[in-house]
Amino acid sequence: MRNAMIDKQMKSIWKNCLKRLSRIFLALLCLSIGSIFSGSEVFAQNAALPAPVSENMKTTQTVENESPSLTLEESFQLALKNHEEIQIAVFSEKEQGLLPWRAFSAILPSVTGSAGITYPKEQIAFAESVIVADPLKEAAITVRQPLFNGQTLPAYMSARNLSEASSESKYFEIRRVLFNVAQAYFALLQNQKLVDVAEESLRLAQEQLRILSERYEAGQAPKNDFLRAQLEVSRAERTLMESRNNRELAGSTLASFIGMPAPEIKEARLIEPESDPTVRLEKNDELQKYIEIAGEHRNDLRSLKEQVDAKKWEVRQKWAAFLPSADLIFEQSWLEPESFSRQNNFWTAGFQFTFPFFDKGERVLNVSEQRYELKQLRLRLERLRKDIALQVEEVWRATQTAKVNLAAVLKERELSQENYDVILSRYESGQASSLDVIDAFAELTNAKTSAVTEQYAYQLSLLNLLKQAGLFGQSYVESQIK
Repeated sequence: MRNAMIDKQMKSIWKNCLKRLSRIFLALLCLSIGSIFSGSEVFAQNAALPAPVSENMKTTQTVENESPSLTLEESFQLALKNHEEIQIAVFSEKEQGLLPWRAFSAILPSVTGSAGITYPKEQIAFAESVIVADPLKEAAITVRQPLFNGQTLPAYMSARNLSEASSESKYFEIRRVLFNVAQAYFALLQNQKLVDVAEESLRLAQEQLRILSERYEAGQAPKNDFLRAQLEVSRAERTLMESRNNRELAGSTLASFIGMPAPEIKEARLIEPESDPTVRLEKNDELQKYIEIAGEHRNDLRSLKEQVDAKKWEVRQKWAAFLPSADLIFEQSWLEPESFSRQNNFWTAGFQFTFPFFDKGERVLNVSEQRYELKQLRLRLERLRKDIALQVEEVWRATQTAKVNLAAVLKERELSQENYDVILSRYESGQASSLDVIDAFAELTNAKTSAVTEQYAYQLSLLNLLKQAGLFGQSYVESQIK
């Protein structure tokens, strides 16, 4: 009687433990499912990149409004929304963001169920006890809760570093795409101005040809001057055709980057940026200053640093494979009919310890592989630092050269215009020949073309310096940081 009461109390205690374990498991399961779904909501919200906040930025008009003008800021916004490479980087970041959850899932419980029916050759029974039933129906539910696994923490930390590396890669891709948009935008502006210069040059060349044609027919100008004027008109027409084709190509390139139809780009009026819309240059424009800034802000360098840290944790994870693991196992089974050795509605609980003694040296090889990969990443990081310093120096010196060239061609344009006006007035007073006018006109045309080219070359060199220093599009990148 006493033994029966003890058995009854033990069963009651075990049932209470089972209920508590079930509640804990359901709570963990709901927590993990809720976190996954909340992560999905964040992904859905962030899939469309938000617009950056800037005090100096004008309100961006959408494509549907069919605005007659298109600013550089609006081009950036459209590229953030439509460019495929940015979208790929966003999805890659979200994919890598699942890695910490995968590592965390290693400590969550697992539940498995089984059911079956068995038909033996014949039923075996002894007196009133059935040893082998015909048929035998059975079902079971097994809950396994990991208690200790040395690889879980290193795997989780490595996954976090890889997720951060993916985010830095996304920011680097955003800067790269926005710089390409700026290049295309300035190229379109440049070619539009070159078309204007070519049209003005053609108009002046045709006017000179008309005057020389009248004087040649009147016998007041030699034939070689008349032929030279015809040659200048032909050159002006060829230059105008090339400029227009370059303008069309630049428009198509910009349309491809921002996802805007090419006909709308052609109809839009581009606005000349008053200053760099992303970030201002440092007042201290010394080379070493930009190299230090690049070492701090370049996203590709940051991404590689995160990869190195992740590889360090992977080495620790492989070392942790030598440690034992522990699990709590609970099993509830049902059997029909009961047998002499197995009862219906029966449960078991226990602990399982696993000691990895020998696995043919695979763990040692895994550690060695990860250590060699870590050394490669460290060397790659050091190489990237040196490459970045060289890139910054190259662009910085190109910017200084472009600045000097711009000042020189602006002065040349001013002098060429003054020289053309003087030669033209002397020609009207009979003190200069028509060839002098044609030569002065050709020099003026070349000076105007060079001024336009060098003006945008200098602006792009400034933007490229910002890009190499890791500062280009800073406000747009900051808007993506969680």
